[in-house]
Amino acid sequence: MQVRPWESRIRVTPQLLIGKIIKAVFSSSSLVVLGDEESVFGTNTTSKKQADIWIEKDNEAIFLFEVTLKKVDLKRLDDCIGTLSAQGISGLPITFICRLPEDISTIQKAGLIGNSLMYKNKMFEFVDFSAFVTSCFALLTDEKITQLTSEIREFVMAVTTLIKTKDSWNEIFN
Repeated sequence: MQVRPWESRIRVTPQLLIGKIIKAVFSSSSLVVLGDEESVFGTNTTSKKQADIWIEKDNEAIFLFEVTLKKVDLKRLDDCIGTLSAQGISGLPITFICRLPEDISTIQKAGLIGNSLMYKNKMFEFVDFSAFVTSCFALLTDEKITQLTSEIREFVMAVTTLIKTKDSWNEIFN
């Protein structure tokens, strides 16, 4: 198995990284990417967020992303369904960006087909974190990559960023 250094050590920054990458990919479009600057310490329900990261068109969410480097179990899917239902957006597509196959191993018996699962009349898609990052970077210009890495570096160097997070990022980018 390939070692991906960010998987086990970075606690809250995967959402930040994915949000900034998606924002960079869509920066030249009329779509708006939100959630990348939101607090990752609360649940979507308590923070009234649609998802970890979401894309809006004309002030309405059209795509939802959950970002995690933890196991995705049926309780997590139930929580997601509850949040979407409470916000009246249960018809929107939801994509989990996580480690495949390890993060979805506990839901395989629930009817997982490939990287998709129909659960309680809701389709969930699962995309590998590493593959997603690599694919998105392939879509960016050198200028956008430079800007993105500068934003990440700024976050890592901030006084409020945990030392453990700084050490992990330094390992990844050195």
